[in-house]
Amino acid sequence: MVGNAAGAIMSIYLLSMRLPKNAFIGTAGLVLLGGQPAQGPLQVFVWKNMSVATLTFDAIMVPAIAVGAFLGIRLAGKIPEKAYRIFVMVMTGAAALMLFIF
Repeated sequence: MVGNAAGAIMSIYLLSMRLPKNAFIGTAGLVLLGGQPAQGPLQVFVWKNMSVATLTFDAIMVPAIAVGAFLGIRLAGKIPEKAYRIFVMVMTGAAALMLFIF
């Protein structure tokens, strides 16, 4: 689960590259798309925290995920560039702080 801590570091790196908002979102999405499936075998065979019950719950949540993706795309288009950068900085700081606390 240490890989989850890399999200804040990746956000700082992408912010330092001064990517436009859509490029930032796309790059972060591609990194997650590449990294998440690689964790599947580890979750099942090493950590044993993925079961039929969790996969069933995941399948049930697919419509909610689709609605969230649609709303996220719509919302991201309405947020100004500067406000988005500030939001990412604040959330990255909060995530880093929570990593130290918990």
